[in-house]
Amino acid sequence: MALIWEKKIKGVTYQVRTAGSSVRLYTNKVFHSQWNPNAVLCGGVWDLLLLPAFMLANPTQIKNVLVLGVGGGAVIRALSHCLGPNNITGVDLDATHLSIAKRFFGVKTTAIDQSIIKPAHNKAPKVKSLHASTISAQHNNACPIECRLVHAEAKAWLENNQTKYDLIIEDIFKEDDEGQPIRAVEASVEWLALLRKSLSKKGLLVMNFEDQASWQKAKQTAKKQGLFNSDHSAKYINCAKLALPQYENRMGVFSLCPLDKRLLPTHAKMYANVTQAKWDKMGYSITPYKI
Repeated sequence: MALIWEKKIKGVTYQVRTAGSSVRLYTNKVFHSQWNPNAVLCGGVWDLLLLPAFMLANPTQIKNVLVLGVGGGAVIRALSHCLGPNNITGVDLDATHLSIAKRFFGVKTTAIDQSIIKPAHNKAPKVKSLHASTISAQHNNACPIECRLVHAEAKAWLENNQTKYDLIIEDIFKEDDEGQPIRAVEASVEWLALLRKSLSKKGLLVMNFEDQASWQKAKQTAKKQGLFNSDHSAKYINCAKLALPQYENRMGVFSLCPLDKRLLPTHAKMYANVTQAKWDKMGYSITPYKI
């Protein structure tokens, strides 16, 4: 695995590495993102952010996407590669992550929007990609759509946003005192309600939880508050949990239209070029619910 770029900014060490066709982001030695255009689904935890879209009858109904927590931009690349939505907005508090997403992960954007809810002294640093030429063009293929990247705190930004999204991916983490990743925004009634309010009429919400307990608590909160109820929701699956045995993370899915896990292998082949044999080896665990 080759180290192609490294920089320490305000006590945080960022590294970009390549391994074969993959480009990877490490922050303080924590493996944050991976993108491989030749294997969009690779059995990693990031797969679980994309897969819920494949549970829809028509994944290409997703036209407007919001990603809260960009990291290296792997999920933006995956969405662009597989579904080609009209618009993707990515919001991240870490300006260096946004710069890396542009310069090393091939996230295509004209500029990083720093105008919303960010103090001037936190201006996004310029990342000099001196070794960017060592990244083969294969890391940046598939003609990614142009997206909007926003340097802002996700909750404050969303409170001031009026746009509705067909898909919201919420993947906001920070480090605790021991350097372990934990959710940066509690999945409270208020936060879940704000996310729900920002969905379109048939919108889909995907949230990354650090473990089973935090996911279970959020699911019960959403169910108790009836946040994803509709006139017909009692007749269809509107919630799901996705997991992989090698990770503690749980991806929680809340939907305003029907979800069907039986569609996953077909859509994975159709949109991500994953054969049935490869799908069977992935080890994904998908548990549907009605809430």
